[in-house]
Formats: sequence, structure tokens, C-alpha cells
Amino acid sequence: MDEALTELAAYFRARAPVPDQELIRLTAAARAGGSRWDVIAAACGIRSYQDIAGIISPACWEDSETGAALLFGSTQYSLHRLTASTSYFPPLNWDCPGCGQQVTDRAPAGRPIHVEHGHTPGCTRLAADQGAEENERQQRLARLIVHSEDPAGALQRHWLAERIEDDCPRCGWHGYFHHYLATIDGDASNAVCDNCYADMHPALTVTVRYFSACSPLDGEPVAVIRQRTRSDYEFPDLGQELTWRLSWQHTTMLIDDRRGNCVWDITGISRQRAGQIAAGLAADHWPPDAARLPWVASAYPEG
Repeated sequence: MDEALTELAAYFRARAPVPDQELIRLTAAARAGGSRWDVIAAACGIRSYQDIAGIISPACWEDSETGAALLFGSTQYSLHRLTASTSYFPPLNWDCPGCGQQVTDRAPAGRPIHVEHGHTPGCTRLAADQGAEENERQQRLARLIVHSEDPAGALQRHWLAERIEDDCPRCGWHGYFHHYLATIDGDASNAVCDNCYADMHPALTVTVRYFSACSPLDGEPVAVIRQRTRSDYEFPDLGQELTWRLSWQHTTMLIDDRRGNCVWDITGISRQRAGQIAAGLAADHWPPDAARLPWVASAYPEG
């Protein structure tokens, strides 16, 4: 265990409050030292809100289900308080020993190539992080598959033993994979969501509509929304939104708008405009390489 991780874990063992500045310094040093957010949380014994009570301040706006998410959100909150940032979600930065650049963590978990922004091309640290994550993901998902359907070309859908929370590397969905995931050429390290399975299946048709959610005060977009209709489902889905977090997640805004109680102005838009809003959200909040995320560069994947 490196020095920063040992020092931070000592606060939790002693049940001693961690000053905001120390929490930021120690988590940044631990990340630079090679520890993932889940490793840092595990070293500190963080599994629930009870484990951080009285030690670090929880981010009350976060619906955190993992120790890594709790620690990540609390560190953001400490940075918000320390810097008097106007954002409740200021970026968390650390210096990469592989390329010498300042790296910004976008999320507490996910593929390093998608959630660590600022590395230079060819960074050895990023390559090592990505390789380790792919190996771990391949082994973990292989254990969760209880049944596999007949393949459709290179595409194959698999039944999961339990619900998991994950990211789809193709369309940027972040959330629960309730029953299925799908692989392409058997690669579980890049398994895609069931909606992407429908996109790529030759016997299924998916139609996508796009909407903007804008502030009623200044008309500026706060999110872009996409809604799918699948030929194997009777009704369209609720809709997914992309906000400054740069991951697509469920939203109730389309339902709220139909009921007349949505706080944002919802307008149907083109796919091109959806892409422009996604790119604008990336540019306003993240390093330039965030705009190259596949689901930011295109609001819905081609092919």
C-alpha cells in the first residue's frame, strides 16, 4: 500500500475527520500512485454511508451504491467547499507519472480510456490501466454469464446471473444491465448493452428520436435526450439523457413534459443538433479529449 493510501486509511481506522484539503491531496496522490477509486475505498473500509459518517462529508446529491462512488462524490464535495466552486461537481485532477500531464477523473469507475481525460497519446500509464481493467472485466463478466443465445454473425447475447451496473462502450449508456449483455467476436471486455444488441441484430429495427432540454431562463441546453423504439418492444423507452457527466442515463423528462410538470423546456431536435449539444457539454466541462468519446462524437452510434 503506498504512502498516501496508508495515510488516508489511517483516518478511517481511527474514525477521525479528514480535512477537505487532506482528502483532496491524499486521493489525488493515491490515484497518481496507481490506485483505482474502488481500491482506495476498499483500503478505507468504505462500503456505505455509515462508513464515512463523521469522517468525510457525503455528497448528498449523489445516489451512490458503491464505496468508490461515495468516496469520489465526497472528494468532489470537499473540492467544491474548499474552492467555493460554483459547480457541485468540480473536476478531480492528478498528475500522471506516465505522460506528465494533469489528468481529470470523470467518474469513479469505468474504462480508463473513457473516464481518465488528459493523457497524451501513447501514455504508458493509461495503457497499463486499460489492460488491467480489460483483463479484470473479461474474467468478471465470464463468471456472470449463465446462458448464451445462438450467435447472429459476430454478435451474441448472454443471460446474466444477476443485475450489474456498467457502461456500454458503444453508445455510452451508464446504468443497470438487468438481464442481458452482448459480445462482439466473443470479447467480454467490450460487452455492449441490450439496446446496442438490437441496433446490430439484422432482424431488429431501432428508431431513435432526439430532444433538447433547455433552461427556461436563458434557453441554454442542459441535456440532450434520445428515445428509442425497438421492433421487438411494443412501446418506446422512457428516454436517456446526456448531461455534463457525459454518460447516457435514464430520464423522466419526456414523461414530465407530457404531464406539464417538467422544469426544463423540451424540444424535438435533429440528430445533428443532438451531437452539437453533446459536444458543447464536453467542451464546457472537460479536457478536449472528452469530445472524442464515441457517444459524444456521435449522439447515437453508426452501424
